[in-house]
Order: sequence, then structure tokens, then C-alpha cells
Amino acid sequence: MDKHWAQGALLASLLASSLAANAASLYDFNGNLDDSLGSGPTLVAHGGSVVGGNYVFGGNQGLTLELSGVDAASYDLTLRFSFESVGAGVSWRKIVDFEGRDTDEGLYSFASHLQFVEHAGGPQHFIDSPVSSFAPNQPLTLRITRDGGSGLFTAFINGIEELSFIDSNGRAVFNTGKANFFIDDIDTCCEFSAGSAEFIAVNVAPVPAPASLPLLVSSVALLALRARRRDAGIGA
Repeated sequence: MDKHWAQGALLASLLASSLAANAASLYDFNGNLDDSLGSGPTLVAHGGSVVGGNYVFGGNQGLTLELSGVDAASYDLTLRFSFESVGAGVSWRKIVDFEGRDTDEGLYSFASHLQFVEHAGGPQHFIDSPVSSFAPNQPLTLRITRDGGSGLFTAFINGIEELSFIDSNGRAVFNTGKANFFIDDIDTCCEFSAGSAEFIAVNVAPVPAPASLPLLVSSVALLALRARRRDAGIGA
């Protein structure tokens, strides 16, 4: 058996055990915007397209996901993506919008850091990661969780916890039943970037923290599985 194929098979099996146990939907852009597990609604694209196993988007051409069967206040989402316009000296780029695009609050990259805007108006309240994680066209794996009981919201990048807070105001609740990715709200202008998404995974409920190693294993395994598909000419 080819060594690389064997490694890919092992990683794929680890993916199945770590993601599928709690997965509700997995969008890996295997030629379309459908849930690869077959249980979730199709993603809605806002101008981008699926190219080579990725969703490639221009500015404000992100995705909307109907959270069918998922608790809008208690969730676990993982996405791997990159932005073109991000990093030192670059202002806000919206990653996740929770409130139907009606408010400026949500999860952003700001300069090279992850930032949750809890209050955009006065008094403003920004929750910043101390870690510099974003660079132009450099993919990263972002995982966000919210516990519906405590309101604890946590964000990880590449398996490392970047920020965490008690979401007492419900700003991280998907209050319209939809999740918007890579699209700015209509309350402000132009806080977006072109980029590329490799996958979005949705779980039924938060996986117990810290879970950093399973996140890394899952991400690597998914990338290996996608590579094998492309090598086989599937979803290219």
C-alpha cells in the first residue's frame, strides 16, 4: 500500500470519528454547495463560485446557511478560509454575522487579529484576541462554539483558543436562524474582503473544550480527504 495513501486513509478515518460523531452538516465544496453528509440545507451563495474544491468569493460575495435542526444559541461551527485583504494596517473584515446583517456586531478580523464586536455603538465594546493570526491569502481554521446554558462563546484558530467571553447580551446567537459568512451587514459599508473557503462544518452541540488536538486532526484529515478526491478527479 502506498505510504501517502495509507496516511490519507488514516487521517480520513480520524476525521470520521472526530467530526461525524457530532456533525450535522459538512460543506466541503465537492463540486457544489451541498451538505456532504446529506442532512443539511444547501448553502446560499452571494456571487462567488465553487472552483477546485473551494468556494471562491469576491468582496461581499459570501455564504448564508440556514441552521436547520441546529440550536441557534448552542452550536459548534468550524470553517477553513482565507482573506485577500487582511493583516497589519487593514481594518474590519466581517467573518460571521449573527443578526441577519441588520447590525454591525459580529465576528471580524481586524488588522491581523480576531475580534468580536459586542457593541458597535456607544459605548463601544470590542473583544480582541492578543494573537496575530491573519495574513493575506493564508488559510486558517476557525472554530466557534457557544454554550446555550452559560452563554459562553469561544473562538479557536488552528486549535488555539483566541478569545472567550460570556455572551450575556446574545450577540453570538443566530437570532434569525441563519448564519452569514464573509458578508458585511447593511448597517455599515465595505467591511469585507475577497477570499476562499475550503470547508464549513456544523455540529449539533458544542464539543467539550479544549478539544484543540481533535480540531487539528479533523482539519488535517479533511484536507487529506479533499486532496484524495481531487487526485481521483472527484469534485475538481
